[in-house]
Amino acid sequence: MEWVRGDQPDRAWLGLDLDDGYLARQPFDIGATLLGVPAEASTDPGVAVWVTVRYARSGERVQQHRMSSTNDSGEWTATVDPLAPGAYRIVVEAVNVPGCDKVTCSDILAAVDVP
Repeated sequence: MEWVRGDQPDRAWLGLDLDDGYLARQPFDIGATLLGVPAEASTDPGVAVWVTVRYARSGERVQQHRMSSTNDSGEWTATVDPLAPGAYRIVVEAVNVPGCDKVTCSDILAAVDVP
């Protein structure tokens, strides 16, 4: 995963594999990578990564999933259940990260209908 927005942090951070838009009423996958920590910290069995989907305007939680580790490189994935058309804030949080405890990031996406 490569840094693409703003300045790269000098501490632990999460990289997201997330598009700006998805088809409404279709499940989709989201990926996250824990970066800026030693390899053993990113694969520590105590680390848990969660994705929470919230309505962008109200902040009300729509769904939450524990992400699964995909390999030994600190990569995590989850399938988000189908969403109604609208704007959503995706919040990814890694907890129990050695050296910093919690790392959080978020982004906005749109679920769109296609005629």
